Amino acid sequence: MKRIFTVDISALCAFVVILVFAGCSKQDKGDQEKVKVITNNQKVTNVAIRKIVPTSISESVTLPAAVEPWEEITLGAEIEGKVEWIGRKESERVGKGELLLKIDVEALKTAVENAETHYRLALDKLNRREKLFTKHVISQEMFDEARAGKDTALNALEMARINLAKGHISAPIDGYLNKLYIDEGEFIRHGDPVADLIQIDPVRIIAGVPEMDVPYVKQDKEVKVIIDALDGLALSGRIYFVSFKADDTRTFPVKAVVKNENQKIKPGMIARMTIVKKVAPKSMVVPLYSIMERAGERVVFVEEEGMAKLRKIEFGIISSDRVQITSGLKFGENLIIKGQRELEDGDKVKVAGDSRQ
Repeated sequence: MKRIFTVDISALCAFVVILVFAGCSKQDKGDQEKVKVITNNQKVTNVAIRKIVPTSISESVTLPAAVEPWEEITLGAEIEGKVEWIGRKESERVGKGELLLKIDVEALKTAVENAETHYRLALDKLNRREKLFTKHVISQEMFDEARAGKDTALNALEMARINLAKGHISAPIDGYLNKLYIDEGEFIRHGDPVADLIQIDPVRIIAGVPEMDVPYVKQDKEVKVIIDALDGLALSGRIYFVSFKADDTRTFPVKAVVKNENQKIKPGMIARMTIVKKVAPKSMVVPLYSIMERAGERVVFVEEEGMAKLRKIEFGIISSDRVQITSGLKFGENLIIKGQRELEDGDKVKVAGDSRQ
């Protein structure tokens, strides 16, 4: 006996439709999940920030300079004769007025003694003749002769005393005997150099200032001086001279005075003189490395509620690795100083560590 199976066409169609809709529903759900993953995986950049607060910044110029003694004197012989005595050796310290050497002093002393004797005789002769003249014993001519003899003897005595003083050479300044040109027993002539004296406390620092910087250089202005040969010794000095005329290098000589109490600084050393041109207190100052160039413009990024915001800026003073910002930022904003190179405006950021100030 054959069994006959009948199929309900309408039920079959309904089943097929259900399968189709189920498949579509499953595909839509997968797409939604995929979108959700992309959204949840949006890039977040770790950054470090620094709050912008009022800061002082200055613009300065640093110039090569040279060290010179405060005073340098070459002593010369004012008379000729034999060097009888030298009181100091080279490099020894001398005081102002201290006797350094004697030139032909013994002979000069004898000349003074002879001149004194001649003067006394001439004075006695004048006194005798004056008494006789008042008694009309001698003529006017004889009295005038005695008076002239006295004057001549006095002039000779004064000259002998001057020559004796010239034979004693003393130090006109406090300082050091830097060089001797003569030895004891040597015969020297008038005008020959005998010794060099230098004073090195204080010392003078000389630099050439370019014409564009001259308007910022004034007398009594404080400067910073660095001596590289003394492990970068930094000292403060004061400008006491600004030339009114440029030299052959087209720079204007400027001289500053610097204390040198321990005499470590030697004339001839190379120095660096830093002159502050202007100071901008309470400025917006950012690190140079926080600044980038985008599309020909200088920009920085700030952090606002977890997002990076691009700011176009303008410069003012640049001092070493710091830059004054004249527009584009506000005090209190959080400047991104690390991680900003790959950022775009609106990117999400995470402030790393304790960099928030």
